[in-house]
Amino acid sequence: MRQNYLFLSCLVCAILLWFNGCGDSQSKSYYEQFSKDFASLDKSQKSFIQNTYHSLEQERYPDDFIYALLAIAWQESSFGKNVYNHKDPSCGAYQQIIAKHYLNHLELKDQSLWTKSELCLVLIENQGKALSQAIDRLKEWQRKYKDKQDMWEYVFRSYNVGHNHNKEEGKVYAKMIKARVKVLEKKLESIL
Repeated sequence: MRQNYLFLSCLVCAILLWFNGCGDSQSKSYYEQFSKDFASLDKSQKSFIQNTYHSLEQERYPDDFIYALLAIAWQESSFGKNVYNHKDPSCGAYQQIIAKHYLNHLELKDQSLWTKSELCLVLIENQGKALSQAIDRLKEWQRKYKDKQDMWEYVFRSYNVGHNHNKEEGKVYAKMIKARVKVLEKKLESIL
């Protein structure tokens, strides 16, 4: 009887270790891939990072907020290189989805295709406006999740999937953003 209990205990421990290891290996592989990507940034991407970082630093945003915005810009547009996603549609370096709820958030009464196109063009051409909109969204999610133990996890999920933060897509997105933040924390200084 005792041997069966010992065997089952060992089996449960092995399974738990295996599952925990799998999650860690995925995060490690994101980190390794993103480290390689960071090492191969071009001049325009580095310039984007420098301008954004210094702008946010001047406004006295905390480091975690700056890293979050940079990680999102990296994930969403490769630091401003891919500023339009026709599938959503989303626009700008931080990929604001031009949908009804976003237009309502901006308190725009005219939600015609023309208005959406104009807004998209502004977010693509005006880096300051795109950054301002991304800051507003992050602050909105921070207010909503301020009492959560891992606030940033929920902020990142919601940045991607809105109020459906329990969707798997949002969870994966948060892991990717967190891995990008870790890379930025370690390597950003090298290009500033």
